[in-house]
Amino acid sequence: MSDDHYCAQRRPEGNAAGWDTCNIDTVPIVFIPGVMGSRLKVSGFLKADWDPDDNFAMVGWALSTLGQKQGVLSVDKTPQLEPIRSFQSEKPIRKNKSLKNIAAALHTDPVKLYEARGWGAVAWSFYGAVLTQLETSLNMASGQSTLSILNPVYAFGYDFRRSNFLSGDKLAEFIEKVLKENPGAKQVILVTHSMGGLVARAALTRNPAIVPKVLGIVHGAQPSNGAVVAYRRFFTGAISSMDGGAIPERTLETIIGSDPVDYTILQVGLPGPLELLPNHTFHLHAKDRWLTTRDEFDLGNIHALYRRSTAPGLVGQFVAAMVANDDATPTERFALQSTFSVRLGLVEDFHKALENAWHPNTHILYSDELKTDARVDWTATQRERDSLEPFHQTPSGDGTVPADSGRCPGIPIAYAKSRKQFAKLEHAGCYKDEAFNQWALDRIRLILSRS
Repeated sequence: MSDDHYCAQRRPEGNAAGWDTCNIDTVPIVFIPGVMGSRLKVSGFLKADWDPDDNFAMVGWALSTLGQKQGVLSVDKTPQLEPIRSFQSEKPIRKNKSLKNIAAALHTDPVKLYEARGWGAVAWSFYGAVLTQLETSLNMASGQSTLSILNPVYAFGYDFRRSNFLSGDKLAEFIEKVLKENPGAKQVILVTHSMGGLVARAALTRNPAIVPKVLGIVHGAQPSNGAVVAYRRFFTGAISSMDGGAIPERTLETIIGSDPVDYTILQVGLPGPLELLPNHTFHLHAKDRWLTTRDEFDLGNIHALYRRSTAPGLVGQFVAAMVANDDATPTERFALQSTFSVRLGLVEDFHKALENAWHPNTHILYSDELKTDARVDWTATQRERDSLEPFHQTPSGDGTVPADSGRCPGIPIAYAKSRKQFAKLEHAGCYKDEAFNQWALDRIRLILSRS
């Protein structure tokens, strides 16, 4: 360890001696949100950014047409969107005494400090609690002087529409930037949510030089082998009876497509979310066969089924959706069908590249016991298909990610340093839960103590 920094360690409870000091290095924390959890700047679209913290913006998205949404969300129409850097509201920062104290110790304005750390680029409504808990617990400040700011917490907002390979490359650049901003820092700790876990693993496999610069990773609710819901919605859309009926959920369902036509057409232009489909190893860890077809298809070759031009293939479903939408000429349909087939081939490449891409110091959090998509049975009759009977949900996940994917079963035993199962924590909101955040915090402290 270098002699550049010192931390303060609290003595055991009841010890009146107060604080002791120990010599350690700076190790920044980088939080990586899940799909749709970043705030993205949009130009000329109903004056509405992609901003889960702005109710008016999200209502604007819900009221927009399929063509308007496709014009922004499809990477073929809008290749790149940049994260929003400023907070939607400054109040949570300015009202938090601990955050203000830390900023004062650094002789800067708290809003400017945390915007510079990337906090404004992620949805505060989902991640404000965990960012605040990590920052204030790991960096103790008192009045205008700091006792330690050795684990500054950063947030990495990214264009979640694009392939997680590309987002992983951006994350690798972000890690290098964070290390340069913190003299003496040689490594970071990553904390991920949902698809953010895939981004982190993509960064490691695409950028081997950053692997030794990551001290450890805490994965929360990662769809490590995909999620059945990502397949099912191609045939049902995002519907209240299966995806939730509360107002925020219904708003999101309307935005991403509450019928199979809108959902399918939008998904074709979203390489990142497509990578959430169940991969070629999903079936090895599922309690039951997750997809049943009349010809007993080999699920180890699932990407070939996705590329089928007839149901239950996704390319076939896309062709049907385009015909139903009647918004493309036969020539345009053929071109789009080819694009989708190629994109699904890239999904296969992504899944196979990540199969063994794990950090050797990994900690895993996931949730169980909520109704979650588990099986799709294509041996059912057409009448049964129309009544949603082929689509089965069981209390075996967090409402989105099956527990058998969230527990990261494919990780080498030696790499999984700890694994914690929570009960009935909903996928999108798991980092709002104090106990979930506390466990993540404890894992970070464990990683630091063993470095």
